[in-house]
Amino acid sequence: MPFSLLIFSIILLVACSETKKQPTAPKQEEVAALEVGVEEVKKKKIALSSELFGRVRSTNVAEIRPQINGIILERLFDEGSYVEKGQQLYLIDPAPYEAAFEMAVGQLKRARATLYSAKTLLDRYQGLIKQNAVSKQELDNAKARHLEAKADISIAQAEVDRAQVNLNYTKVLSPISGFAGKSDLTKGALVTANQALPLTVVRSLDPVYIDLSLPSSEAMQIHKRLGKHVSKNEKGEGLTVSIKLDAINANYTHKGKIEARELSVNEESGSIGLRAVVPNPDLILLPGMFVRAYVDQLGYGEKIIISQKAVQRDKNGDAHVWVVKNDQSVERRRIETGAMYGKDWIIERGLQEDEIIAIDNFSKLSPEVSVSPLAQESK
Repeated sequence: MPFSLLIFSIILLVACSETKKQPTAPKQEEVAALEVGVEEVKKKKIALSSELFGRVRSTNVAEIRPQINGIILERLFDEGSYVEKGQQLYLIDPAPYEAAFEMAVGQLKRARATLYSAKTLLDRYQGLIKQNAVSKQELDNAKARHLEAKADISIAQAEVDRAQVNLNYTKVLSPISGFAGKSDLTKGALVTANQALPLTVVRSLDPVYIDLSLPSSEAMQIHKRLGKHVSKNEKGEGLTVSIKLDAINANYTHKGKIEARELSVNEESGSIGLRAVVPNPDLILLPGMFVRAYVDQLGYGEKIIISQKAVQRDKNGDAHVWVVKNDQSVERRRIETGAMYGKDWIIERGLQEDEIIAIDNFSKLSPEVSVSPLAQESK
């Protein structure tokens, strides 16, 4: 073999050998499954309690308005203080009404004098008619004047009574016991009978009403108990109501009782109205305040309970959870929550027992993501 051909063969052999030694490009690694904490959906036997939203109402409300025209001379109570039924709140200038009363009394006295004169004349004519000293026409005229005088007495007495009523109205009294609000009119103000603007408002605050709205879909749960309570033939023990104050995130000390319910469904809201009576000795519950109420003593039942942290809500307030499927993919599912149970939610619709739901890593979850469930939490 020629020397040049031998050298070429050696170079070609070395080049092939180096080519075989070059490393091949690594294969693309598979994407690791996302680790997600999960819990298993289970039913739990719990004490049933229906959560309702309600508004506090006064048991009695009196808007104090004048019944006559006049000038306010005095305000006789402190704003915000407790007033008794019949306590005087304002004094309206009584001078014109005292004069009217005195005039009415004078008219009554005149009417009585006229009646006396008519009665005396009638008695005289009745004696003279027997002697034919007066005519029958004159006797009839005397009888008519006597009857007119008696009628004038009734009219004058009515005027006295009306004047007395108006004079009494100069003392503006509270028709109920309760707490008086601010006074919208001051000393020297001119007031008119039955004006639109009240002088003040008196409210009874112990106890108070709480008007609740119960969805008709839940009404059957407590229908029997409520039926007993409002039955005319059976007193029933009544349902206890617990109150939670969201403003201070605390339970209210005193419990109330369901007193009444509407016997029809509101066509607009689809709900049934309930009214609870709640003690309020410390005046914590104020009219107009919103509270959450829980109807107790509904018995026990099995409900699906899931952790509060598993539930997400969208901008419309709808609740959703991420359900982990058998193939380790996830599905975002809308659910319907019921009342809170401790720190958990009672689930009314959307989940089945033994399903698996995610409880964390929500920002990374999507239907395309494969997950690796961590230790499950039993409910």
